[in-house]
Amino acid sequence: MSNVGSGRVLGIQDMYTADGATVLPWSDNGTADHRWTLLDQGDGTYKIRHVHSGKLLAIADD
Repeated sequence: MSNVGSGRVLGIQDMYTADGATVLPWSDNGTADHRWTLLDQGDGTYKIRHVHSGKLLAIADD
C-alpha cells in the first residue's frame, strides 16, 4: 500500500535485515524490502512487521 499523497512506500535502505536499519520513503518497484504486514493487537492498535526481515517497525528516539 502506498502513501495517498506521494505514491511512495516505506522501504529498508540496502535491504538491510539487522536491527537499526534505516527506513525511507521510496518509489514502489516491487522489491521485497517494500512489503509490510499489519499485526492486529486486539486493542485497537497494530504493530507493523517487515516481510523481508521479520522485524517490527519502531521509531528511534533521538
